[in-house]
Amino acid sequence: MTCGRVSPLYTQSTFEDLAVDFEGTTASGAERFYRRTLDKLRLKLLESGLVHTVTLKQTECRKRNKK
Repeated sequence: MTCGRVSPLYTQSTFEDLAVDFEGTTASGAERFYRRTLDKLRLKLLESGLVHTVTLKQTECRKRNKK
């Protein structure tokens, strides 16, 4: 079990692999579940005061000349 450990990128499961592990879900469903879980974890860390976050918002978008 590698719970609580971060493994190298080449050994990490893809969302397709996670979908197979959790039967009946698609890759997009596994990705949504993963993102929701990260959001919940982030919220708990914020509430406990262990982590602080900053929200960045884009205010302007400039198009550059394409050559």
